[in-house]
Amino acid sequence: MSASGHSVLSPGAARRLLERPARAADDRDAARSRITVLNDRERHLLGLVGRGLIPITGAEG
Repeated sequence: MSASGHSVLSPGAARRLLERPARAADDRDAARSRITVLNDRERHLLGLVGRGLIPITGAEG
């Protein structure tokens, strides 16, 4: 709300902001299910990449 009592966001923008946490939870669940197919070493490396400890580079070939 602004100082005058009017909404600062459009109804559509407000709806998208409120829906975002639900989509994020769905995305987390989907990511967790995909990670289960990785072996221990792959999960460890993925965690290091996620923390920025290993840079992602292009594939060699």
